[in-house]
Amino acid sequence: MENPNLQKRSAWNCRRKKSVTLQRCRLLTRKAGQELRNTGKGFETIEQGTHLEAVCLPRGCTALLECMSNLVANEVFAPEGRGADCSKVLKCGLHHLAGTAAHLVIVTNDIFSDGVTYDPETEQYRKILGEVNREAAAMADYVYEVVCGIPICVKGEKRDFTDKNDKNNR
Repeated sequence: MENPNLQKRSAWNCRRKKSVTLQRCRLLTRKAGQELRNTGKGFETIEQGTHLEAVCLPRGCTALLECMSNLVANEVFAPEGRGADCSKVLKCGLHHLAGTAAHLVIVTNDIFSDGVTYDPETEQYRKILGEVNREAAAMADYVYEVVCGIPICVKGEKRDFTDKNDKNNR
């Protein structure tokens, strides 16, 4: 039986095409995309706190959605969000992005394994995040849990993310 809480801080490639480049995966899992935005290598940042379906991406691009847990929190709790009924529209937004981008990498967080029971509003948020994470994992070719900076393959073909020419990996 599949564990619904398996979606931890992960990078997902949600298109049925080849995965993002090795270097990009390493940077995304290590720094969650911050380095990519600041490299001057043609990355564009789109700030979209809610309404994921309204994002206009260039067709065929590589996109990083950072961070799913923040996006869900904004949809549930922010005044401009949709409240507790946002799961379906968030899933539609994921499909919209995956249908536009050649490669979509999604970063999320593990908020499920602390063993604590929270107030009803927070439990509702956790439920929605779990539903959206499961949808993203179902769409994905690859799912990786990153623990202490080490990518662990959960779904898809295991890959070696070690760049032998990268001085930072030594």
